[in-house]
Amino acid sequence: MIQVILNIAANAKDAMPLGGQFIIETSNVEINDEHLNKYHGLKKGHYVTISFTDTGVGIPSNFIDKIFEPFFTTKEYSTGLGLSTVYSIVKKHKGSITVHTEKDRGTTFKVYLPRVDKKIEKVFIEKEDKIYTGNKTVLVIDDDENVRKIELLSNKIREVLDK
Repeated sequence: MIQVILNIAANAKDAMPLGGQFIIETSNVEINDEHLNKYHGLKKGHYVTISFTDTGVGIPSNFIDKIFEPFFTTKEYSTGLGLSTVYSIVKKHKGSITVHTEKDRGTTFKVYLPRVDKKIEKVFIEKEDKIYTGNKTVLVIDDDENVRKIELLSNKIREVLDK
């Protein structure tokens, strides 16, 4: 889900060239018969909702039907894969995504994912346990600075685990 957050956040940043707010909220929701038509592909049941709201310029209405298409972009420097990747990840996890936007007021993406009601046991990683193995090098090339920072973060985590 980190990729979903990063891609939506990158779009929000671009939508707010003079600054603004980017708000992430979570909630639980139950989808029943009356909601099924609104949330295409979802089944009745309990879902976790992650809502991403920016106070940017909004998405022009003539683009709404295209924003999740691969390679669709309005930017000179973009590949047009950000929101299509978000859409693919959400669908892969049997979820749905909706968009509400208003010109000069911002955009809200809502991601709906099936809730899992399993009890999760606490997992403790001992110092001698390793999450990773080997000494391979992964080259990350991306025009988005936030994506490049993921590698720096993973290196810091690795340093802490090695201590």
